[in-house]
Amino acid sequence: MKIEIHPSARDLLPFIERLPASFDALEECIYKGRNEIRIARAGERELAVKSFKIPHLVNRVAYTFPRPSKARRAYRNATVLLERGIPTPAPVAYIEQKSGGLLSRSFYICEREHYPGILRELHGRPLEQVRELAAAFARFTVELHRRRVLHLDYSPGNILHERRDDRYYFCLVDVNRMKFDIEINERVAAFNLRKLWGKRETIRFIAATYARERGFDERQFEKRVERYRQRFWTRFTRKHPGKKYLHEQ
Repeated sequence: MKIEIHPSARDLLPFIERLPASFDALEECIYKGRNEIRIARAGERELAVKSFKIPHLVNRVAYTFPRPSKARRAYRNATVLLERGIPTPAPVAYIEQKSGGLLSRSFYICEREHYPGILRELHGRPLEQVRELAAAFARFTVELHRRRVLHLDYSPGNILHERRDDRYYFCLVDVNRMKFDIEINERVAAFNLRKLWGKRETIRFIAATYARERGFDERQFEKRVERYRQRFWTRFTRKHPGKKYLHEQ
């Protein structure tokens, strides 16, 4: 078993070592799907523990040799984000277990954040109700891209928010798929917004606000974003016919 633990959490090593065996007994589950997230309490710390699904054979080989595991990437990406002043739950550790010499189970452990909002709130609400949040989110995205950070799963469920002192603050989660130090031009930026939920007028408002901050042509950028979103949600619906189509009009 391989463990990498943050220097600030060295005192938690015995607790972290027991997590693979105790994970299923953790009572509070906050997400269960392809992966699973449970809450662990260690002294005064409240930790989010993400158990990644055991990969299929090809990926078990890939994650064992040429590619880092999702847990390792999440830990290291979170470290880079915080170094660049971008909020994300503080990384605590990651764990990799092997079976037959290949990666089997892996876990990412971080501090639990208590942001009350999630960007899914844009879904189903008219622009006049979410205008301030949408504008703040567009400016946050501009700042993210100016720092040459690209979240490859930039979807509403991975963007938390909180309103404090008449301002919105954002926090990124599910950070195992990121790119750093790349040039984020107009095409890349528009593509990065393709997974957003919300009414068409809200998405256009976000795109226009982003374009204005970056000095892009607003109308052209809006059209790019809409085109990428249309393609994404059409393919998503074909792949998941039982799920509600979230590309609102």
